[in-house]
Amino acid sequence: MAFLLIQQVEGVAEIETVVDKTQYRLGPGDKVEVLVKNKTTYSYRAAVDLHGNMDIMLTSMPIMIGEMQSLGTSVPSIELQKVGTIEAFGLTIAEAESLLADTLSKILGHHVVVDMRLLKTRRFKIPVMGEVKLPGIYSASPLHRLSNLIISAGGLKPDANASSIVVFKGDTAVDTFDLNSFIFGGKLSENPFVSEGMRIYVPKITRWVRVEGAVYGSPFSAEEVEKLRAMWAKQPIQVPVTPEEKAKVVNCEFRDGMTVGEAIAYAGGFLPEADMDNIRIVRNSKEIQASLSDTLQPNDVIKVPFIPNEVYVTGAVVTPGAYPYQPGLTVADYIGKAGGPTERAKSKIEIYRQDGTHFYAKLDDKVHRGDRIVVHRISVLWWQDYLQIVATLTSVVVTWLMLQR
Repeated sequence: MAFLLIQQVEGVAEIETVVDKTQYRLGPGDKVEVLVKNKTTYSYRAAVDLHGNMDIMLTSMPIMIGEMQSLGTSVPSIELQKVGTIEAFGLTIAEAESLLADTLSKILGHHVVVDMRLLKTRRFKIPVMGEVKLPGIYSASPLHRLSNLIISAGGLKPDANASSIVVFKGDTAVDTFDLNSFIFGGKLSENPFVSEGMRIYVPKITRWVRVEGAVYGSPFSAEEVEKLRAMWAKQPIQVPVTPEEKAKVVNCEFRDGMTVGEAIAYAGGFLPEADMDNIRIVRNSKEIQASLSDTLQPNDVIKVPFIPNEVYVTGAVVTPGAYPYQPGLTVADYIGKAGGPTERAKSKIEIYRQDGTHFYAKLDDKVHRGDRIVVHRISVLWWQDYLQIVATLTSVVVTWLMLQR
């Protein structure tokens, strides 16, 4: 899932390469190549000027180039002349093609087909304000989306409300977009193309729930955007290894009726190492067991633990400690890793599990992740302890007799 999320970010972090002629609207600064299919097929380059107009160019050659070639006649260079303009501002490329074709057809008195190809997009400035790492004014094109501007501004702060990003035109709020629905639900309509005169404002979360632990987090967070930029710049990236390094803290906008599962989805979903059976909610300083269907309250903290990747061996062993979990190993194997039992070890061994259960174990029992193996200790080893006690008492008596002389 992490790889797919990164792909989604990369897919919108640069200008999209495929232009939809029915969606892209022309404006001053756009440059196109115009192919006119007439008795003479020709092409020319044009731009939308500051008045929103595009030139109409015409050739006076009376017959098709193909006919001239079939007659063995050399084809002269085509001379074009401007015969007028069309109002292209605000038209889609498809609409501009149709308008230019109709205009040329009327001029020439027969049907003309026009095909336009976008060569270069115009540029404009868009302010990005609110809960982003680097608020400011950023350059964009009509092929950039909302997410591009969030990345340009350094990503979202921890308290950013990615579910309610406001778009202004002038001083008027015209729409609100849920970027989380794009990130985690693939809803492209919530990640719109930007346009001139737009301002983007990322508000702060007012009512929140927090998700901590083994979740992916948002790929548009300031931390992840920094990693993304380092990756594009081919700089070394420190890959998180331990649970502490992988753990995320994500604040989500609280919604009435929100469940634990919905909050975790908005936090990026579970990491593969997540212990989904031991999710906890911290509410009013109390920690309670939770399921994905449980309903949340404002200010709840959801803790998603990692599945332990260690086994702990304690008690009467030579080197107590934590040892890497390996599937299939038994109690005897882990006691062996801990240096074996000491001379005070009992044959009584207990296993304490992550779910709170514990039981007496046999040496050939299989061990689970996070198990704690306790090798019980003999409190008095009768013959060694007896000799030690006798030796100590003898030393005390001898010392007392010496002092009495």
